[in-house]
Amino acid sequence: INNKNTKLQPSNMAATSQGSSVGENALVKNNYSWLDESQLWTVQDVSMWLRSLSLEMYTAAFEEARVDGEFLLELEEEEMASVLGIEHKLHRRKLLFAREKLRPISEQEKRQKELDVEEKKADEIRQKQVLPAVDVVFSQARHGRVKRVEESLEIGFDINTNDSAGNTLLMVAV
Repeated sequence: INNKNTKLQPSNMAATSQGSSVGENALVKNNYSWLDESQLWTVQDVSMWLRSLSLEMYTAAFEEARVDGEFLLELEEEEMASVLGIEHKLHRRKLLFAREKLRPISEQEKRQKELDVEEKKADEIRQKQVLPAVDVVFSQARHGRVKRVEESLEIGFDINTNDSAGNTLLMVAV
């Protein structure tokens, strides 16, 4: 159950944890795959989500109002206070903040997220690469190997580095 690769739906998680808040919290912290389709949640799934936020005191009100995933995403703060009886303003803010994390992201946001992940991987690769020797980079610059010089600069070779004659790459490349 605690395996991060196990994909569970929220209703399965509630049944698996046998109502144990410790089990639910462990599953919520270790497996976020069930958050992807929050608009499809049942009333019981919403109750489990409330318990995961340590706001289980409101489960009865949400169940009585039959708040499912789709309705949860549309609830307004005023309704939380007046209809559901959530008087504590910080509890309402906590619910609203956590609910925003449940909203599906747009295609543009998905693309941006993918680009961010790719850039992070590229940065990790660059950090692992060893800088070439000063003589090698200057030799590449003198012989017009522009692409190799650019690669060296991209992995962090300092453009202001001096060779044995005191030249910088800009002086040699001209």
